[in-house]
Amino acid sequence: MRRTSLLCLSLIALLFAGTAAAQPGPPPPPDPAVRAAVRQKVRILRNARLIEVLELDEPAALKLFPVLNKYDDQLGVIAAENGSARRELRRLHKEGKLDDAAANRITDMIVAIRARIHKLEDERLVALRKVVKPTQLARLMVVLPEVDHAIERAIRKTLRKEHGPGRGGPGRRGPGHGAQGEGFDLDEAP
Repeated sequence: MRRTSLLCLSLIALLFAGTAAAQPGPPPPPDPAVRAAVRQKVRILRNARLIEVLELDEPAALKLFPVLNKYDDQLGVIAAENGSARRELRRLHKEGKLDDAAANRITDMIVAIRARIHKLEDERLVALRKVVKPTQLARLMVVLPEVDHAIERAIRKTLRKEHGPGRGGPGRRGPGHGAQGEGFDLDEAP
């Protein structure tokens, strides 16, 4: 497990290597090809962790991961839309240009996006029920968010090291909120 944790942290660091140029403002986005490669490697790491936690054999894994990947891809597109809407809302607020019409328009977009996310998550659950045992599905429902959050925390931590603290930087939630997740410690070396 330590080896996969170190691999994930290394891959994330590679994604953002060299983007810490001394320019004000947010760093430039990484090359889309690099992002896709890192996304695939993180997916592999997550799958390895799920195989371990769910005690999947090869046939079960071959059924599970295509379903997860399908819905992850769809959720990723929607999450990008959500991020764009929230950035627009934040920008308008910061510039003092947020009026009632813009606030309503963006709020409606975010609410609609949330509904689409919930719908896709429900569809994913129905699809997963067809490919794993009930006990595996129950464990997946507990573990998948934990693993995903641990990966997100590791990415944020790596970004803070590369680019310094920003929104939600160190100290926001106090000590003890590092890149650790249940059984997924990215800070430990092999």
